[in-house]
Amino acid sequence: MSFTRTPLLRDLRKRYAVAATHLGHDKAVVRLAGVYGLAAVADDWLDEGSPGRAQTCVDVLCGYLRMAIDPVSTAEQDVRAAITALLADRLRAAAGETSWSGLRIDLSGADLPAADFTAAVFGTNATFARATFEKTAWFTHARFEADATFTGATFVGPAGFTGAAFLSEASFAEATFYAAAGFTQASFAAETGFGGTRFCGPTGFTGTTFSRFGPDTDPFEDATFGPDQPAGET
Repeated sequence: MSFTRTPLLRDLRKRYAVAATHLGHDKAVVRLAGVYGLAAVADDWLDEGSPGRAQTCVDVLCGYLRMAIDPVSTAEQDVRAAITALLADRLRAAAGETSWSGLRIDLSGADLPAADFTAAVFGTNATFARATFEKTAWFTHARFEADATFTGATFVGPAGFTGAAFLSEASFAEATFYAAAGFTQASFAAETGFGGTRFCGPTGFTGTTFSRFGPDTDPFEDATFGPDQPAGET
């Protein structure tokens, strides 16, 4: 480590400590400052070539969303919405912008507000197992380059995976879609599981491709659909 970089690294560590402390504050406005502070530190660690330290920042933000808080105030919903929006924004960063696509996203068991991951690129494992999407959940044209796990997830509002690309294993086993669920033109390149999935509202699988399933294999084995929505209908 060169002497000239030492002050910068110390500054990043100090900023991380301050932001993490703010995230535990009892006032939502201070927690919100902590959210943006951690995101800035993660960006700077990546710019410094330290993805491991950036991963720590992302783990803290994801961990916050996994914490059970009851009841959730309007101010707390704003904090959680800000974290979700930051994750989505960094996962669809344009060329030349700092991207978190190479970092692990673990939102297992998280309570998520309206989530818009449209065009997000998940370059490593993405885990949403047992997560609850309280409102809308958009993954339109998202790209999952590693395993995608939605096992046991609950989608309260409409969910859209139109045009999404799953390049590795994907699991929606035991997930529940209470509203509309759209997978039109989505592609699944590896093993995919919808076993025990409940589709309670309209579903759309028009043009969806399952590369690892043969003509006699049912990817929806044991899945249940609303009374007027057989598999594949819109």
